Amino acid sequence: MNSEDIDRLLGKASMLMERFQRQCDHIGQQQQQLVRQLQQTTQTIPDTVQQSTRNLMLHLPETVTTQVQRGLDQPIDAFSRRLHQAGGQVGQNTQALTAQLQQLQRLYRQLSWKIIAVVFGALALLLAGGGWLMGQYRADIATHQIQADLLRAYNQADVVLCGRQLCANVDMRGTGAGDHQQYRMVLPRASAGSDAGARTPP
Repeated sequence: MNSEDIDRLLGKASMLMERFQRQCDHIGQQQQQLVRQLQQTTQTIPDTVQQSTRNLMLHLPETVTTQVQRGLDQPIDAFSRRLHQAGGQVGQNTQALTAQLQQLQRLYRQLSWKIIAVVFGALALLLAGGGWLMGQYRADIATHQIQADLLRAYNQADVVLCGRQLCANVDMRGTGAGDHQQYRMVLPRASAGSDAGARTPP
Protein backbone atom coordinates (compact mmCIF):
# COMPACT_ATOMS: atom_id res chain seq x y z
CA MET A 1 0.00 0.00 0.00
CA ASN A 2 1.58 3.29 -1.13
CA SER A 3 0.76 6.91 -0.34
CA GLU A 4 -1.62 7.22 -3.31
CA ASP A 5 -3.72 4.27 -2.10
CA ILE A 6 -3.86 5.80 1.39
CA ASP A 7 -4.92 9.18 -0.01
CA ARG A 8 -7.66 7.53 -2.07
CA LEU A 9 -8.84 5.54 0.95
CA LEU A 10 -8.95 8.66 3.13
CA GLY A 11 -10.80 10.58 0.40
CA LYS A 12 -13.40 7.83 0.05
CA ALA A 13 -13.84 7.65 3.84
CA SER A 14 -14.35 11.43 4.00
CA MET A 15 -16.89 11.35 1.13
CA LEU A 16 -18.82 8.51 2.82
CA MET A 17 -18.91 10.43 6.12
CA GLU A 18 -20.23 13.56 4.41
CA ARG A 19 -22.86 11.60 2.45
CA PHE A 20 -23.97 9.75 5.59
CA GLN A 21 -24.26 13.06 7.50
CA ARG A 22 -26.35 14.63 4.73
CA GLN A 23 -28.67 11.61 4.59
CA CYS A 24 -29.09 11.62 8.37
CA ASP A 25 -29.93 15.34 8.37
CA HIS A 26 -32.40 14.86 5.51
CA ILE A 27 -34.14 11.94 7.27
CA GLY A 28 -34.32 13.94 10.51
CA GLN A 29 -35.93 16.90 8.70
CA GLN A 30 -38.48 14.61 7.01
CA GLN A 31 -39.41 13.00 10.32
CA GLN A 32 -39.88 16.38 11.98
CA GLN A 33 -42.08 17.55 9.08
CA LEU A 34 -44.23 14.40 9.34
CA VAL A 35 -44.65 14.87 13.09
CA ARG A 36 -45.74 18.50 12.64
CA GLN A 37 -48.20 17.59 9.87
CA LEU A 38 -49.68 14.76 11.91
CA GLN A 39 -50.08 16.98 14.95
CA GLN A 40 -51.80 19.66 12.85
CA THR A 41 -54.10 17.04 11.30
CA THR A 42 -54.86 15.60 14.73
CA GLN A 43 -55.83 19.01 16.00
CA THR A 44 -57.95 20.09 13.01
CA ILE A 45 -59.88 16.91 12.09
CA PRO A 46 -62.01 16.54 15.25
CA ASP A 47 -62.95 20.25 15.24
CA THR A 48 -63.86 20.14 11.55
CA VAL A 49 -65.97 17.00 11.93
CA GLN A 50 -67.76 18.35 14.98
CA GLN A 51 -68.49 21.71 13.29
CA SER A 52 -69.90 19.99 10.20
CA THR A 53 -72.00 17.72 12.36
CA ARG A 54 -73.44 20.66 14.31
CA ASN A 55 -74.31 22.52 11.12
CA LEU A 56 -76.06 19.44 9.79
CA MET A 57 -77.94 18.81 12.98
CA LEU A 58 -79.49 22.28 12.92
CA HIS A 59 -81.71 21.19 10.04
CA LEU A 60 -82.97 17.99 11.72
CA PRO A 61 -85.61 17.61 14.35
CA GLU A 62 -84.46 18.05 17.89
CA THR A 63 -84.94 14.43 18.88
CA VAL A 64 -83.10 13.12 15.85
CA THR A 65 -80.38 15.68 16.39
CA THR A 66 -79.85 14.63 19.98
CA GLN A 67 -79.70 10.94 19.13
CA VAL A 68 -77.44 11.41 16.14
CA GLN A 69 -75.12 13.73 18.04
CA ARG A 70 -74.83 11.24 20.85
CA GLY A 71 -74.09 8.51 18.35
CA LEU A 72 -71.46 10.59 16.62
CA ASP A 73 -69.72 12.01 19.66
CA GLN A 74 -68.42 8.64 20.79
CA PRO A 75 -66.78 7.65 17.45
CA ILE A 76 -65.36 11.15 17.08
CA ASP A 77 -63.89 11.06 20.56
CA ALA A 78 -62.48 7.59 19.96
CA PHE A 79 -61.04 8.68 16.64
CA SER A 80 -59.51 11.75 18.27
CA ARG A 81 -57.94 9.62 20.99
CA ARG A 82 -56.55 7.23 18.41
CA LEU A 83 -55.11 10.15 16.45
CA HIS A 84 -53.45 11.56 19.57
CA GLN A 85 -52.06 8.14 20.42
CA ALA A 86 -50.77 7.71 16.87
CA GLY A 87 -49.15 11.16 17.03
CA GLY A 88 -47.46 10.29 20.31
CA GLN A 89 -46.30 6.95 18.90
CA VAL A 90 -44.88 8.66 15.80
CA GLY A 91 -43.06 11.14 18.03
CA GLN A 92 -41.57 8.32 20.10
CA ASN A 93 -40.56 6.44 16.96
CA THR A 94 -38.99 9.60 15.57
CA GLN A 95 -36.99 10.13 18.75
CA ALA A 96 -35.86 6.49 18.72
CA LEU A 97 -34.87 6.74 15.06
CA THR A 98 -32.96 9.97 15.74
CA ALA A 99 -31.11 8.30 18.63
CA GLN A 100 -30.24 5.31 16.43
CA LEU A 101 -28.99 7.61 13.67
CA GLN A 102 -26.83 9.50 16.16
CA GLN A 103 -25.44 6.22 17.46
CA LEU A 104 -24.69 5.10 13.90
CA GLN A 105 -22.90 8.38 13.28
CA ARG A 106 -20.76 7.88 16.39
CA LEU A 107 -19.95 4.31 15.40
CA TYR A 108 -19.10 5.41 11.87
CA ARG A 109 -16.74 8.11 13.17
CA GLN A 110 -15.07 5.64 15.52
CA LEU A 111 -14.69 3.11 12.71
CA SER A 112 -13.23 5.76 10.41
CA TRP A 113 -10.67 6.82 13.03
CA LYS A 114 -9.75 3.18 13.63
CA ILE A 115 -9.27 2.62 9.89
CA ILE A 116 -7.08 5.72 9.68
CA ALA A 117 -5.03 4.58 12.70
CA VAL A 118 -4.56 1.09 11.20
CA VAL A 119 -3.51 2.55 7.85
CA PHE A 120 -0.97 4.89 9.44
CA GLY A 121 0.30 2.08 11.68
CA ALA A 122 0.76 -0.21 8.68
CA LEU A 123 2.52 2.61 6.81
CA ALA A 124 4.86 3.18 9.76
CA LEU A 125 5.63 -0.54 9.93
CA LEU A 126 6.29 -0.63 6.20
CA LEU A 127 8.62 2.35 6.43
CA ALA A 128 10.47 0.87 9.42
CA GLY A 129 10.77 -2.52 7.72
CA GLY A 130 11.92 -0.89 4.49
CA GLY A 131 14.58 1.09 6.33
CA TRP A 132 15.82 -2.01 8.13
CA LEU A 133 15.92 -4.04 4.91
CA MET A 134 17.74 -1.21 3.13
CA GLY A 135 20.38 -1.17 5.86
CA GLN A 136 20.77 -4.94 5.63
CA TYR A 137 21.05 -4.81 1.85
CA ARG A 138 23.66 -2.08 2.02
CA ALA A 139 25.73 -4.08 4.50
CA ASP A 140 25.44 -7.20 2.33
CA ILE A 141 26.36 -5.24 -0.79
CA ALA A 142 29.41 -3.76 0.94
CA THR A 143 30.51 -7.24 2.11
CA HIS A 144 30.01 -8.75 -1.33
CA GLN A 145 31.84 -5.84 -2.92
CA ILE A 146 34.87 -6.47 -0.69
CA GLN A 147 34.74 -10.17 -1.47
CA ALA A 148 34.43 -9.47 -5.18
CA ASP A 149 37.40 -7.08 -5.08
CA LEU A 150 39.41 -9.69 -3.18
CA LEU A 151 38.54 -12.44 -5.68
CA ARG A 152 39.37 -10.12 -8.57
CA ALA A 153 42.75 -9.38 -7.02
CA TYR A 154 43.40 -13.12 -6.48
CA ASN A 155 42.53 -13.89 -10.10
CA GLN A 156 44.84 -11.17 -11.42
CA ALA A 157 47.79 -12.00 -9.11
CA ASP A 158 50.66 -14.26 -10.18
CA VAL A 159 50.34 -16.98 -7.53
CA VAL A 160 50.84 -20.76 -7.72
CA LEU A 161 50.72 -23.71 -5.39
CA CYS A 162 54.12 -24.79 -4.08
CA GLY A 163 53.20 -28.21 -2.73
CA ARG A 164 50.66 -27.38 -0.05
CA GLN A 165 51.53 -23.73 0.26
CA LEU A 166 50.83 -20.67 -1.86
CA CYS A 167 53.75 -19.01 -3.65
CA ALA A 168 53.54 -15.53 -5.17
CA ASN A 169 55.63 -13.56 -7.64
CA VAL A 170 56.10 -10.33 -5.66
CA ASP A 171 57.48 -6.97 -6.74
CA MET A 172 60.73 -6.71 -4.78
CA ARG A 173 61.19 -3.10 -5.86
CA GLY A 174 57.80 -2.02 -4.50
CA THR A 175 57.26 -0.44 -1.12
CA GLY A 176 56.32 -2.61 1.84
CA ALA A 177 52.91 -2.67 3.48
CA GLY A 178 51.68 -3.66 6.90
CA ASP A 179 52.74 -2.72 10.42
CA HIS A 180 56.32 -3.92 9.88
CA GLN A 181 56.48 -3.43 6.10
CA GLN A 182 56.45 -7.23 5.76
CA TYR A 183 54.15 -7.39 2.72
CA ARG A 184 55.03 -6.76 -0.93
CA MET A 185 52.82 -6.15 -3.96
CA VAL A 186 52.05 -9.33 -5.97
CA LEU A 187 52.74 -8.91 -9.67
CA PRO A 188 49.85 -9.51 -12.10
CA ARG A 189 49.91 -12.56 -14.36
CA ALA A 190 50.29 -10.49 -17.53
CA SER A 191 53.75 -9.28 -16.55
CA ALA A 192 54.85 -12.42 -14.75
CA GLY A 193 56.68 -13.96 -17.76
CA SER A 194 58.80 -10.94 -18.67
CA ASP A 195 59.77 -9.93 -15.13
CA ALA A 196 59.96 -13.36 -13.51
CA GLY A 197 63.77 -13.53 -13.41
CA ALA A 198 64.25 -9.96 -12.24
CA ARG A 199 61.58 -10.06 -9.47
CA THR A 200 61.93 -13.58 -8.06
CA PRO A 201 63.14 -13.39 -4.47
CA PRO A 202 66.58 -14.99 -3.72
